[in-house]
Amino acid sequence: MICHADGIPRALIHSGGTRRVVLSVRDEWLIQDRWWTDQPVERHYFEVLVDPGRVVTVFHDLREDEWFEH
Repeated sequence: MICHADGIPRALIHSGGTRRVVLSVRDEWLIQDRWWTDQPVERHYFEVLVDPGRVVTVFHDLREDEWFEH
C-alpha cells in the first residue's frame, strides 16, 4: 500500500508488483472491537475506487501496521 502523509491510500500494490491507483475514497470507517480481550481489534477501513473503475474495500490493521484487501 502506498499512502498519503495522512494515511489515506494512494495506490494498492499486489504481489508481483501490480499497482492500482486509488482514484477516490468513497467511504471510511474505524472498527474498534474485542477491547476487553488480550487481542483487541483496531482497523481503519476504506472503500476506494481504483483504476479501471473498480470499488475495493481495504483496511489498515492499526495494531499490526499491516494492510489488507477485503
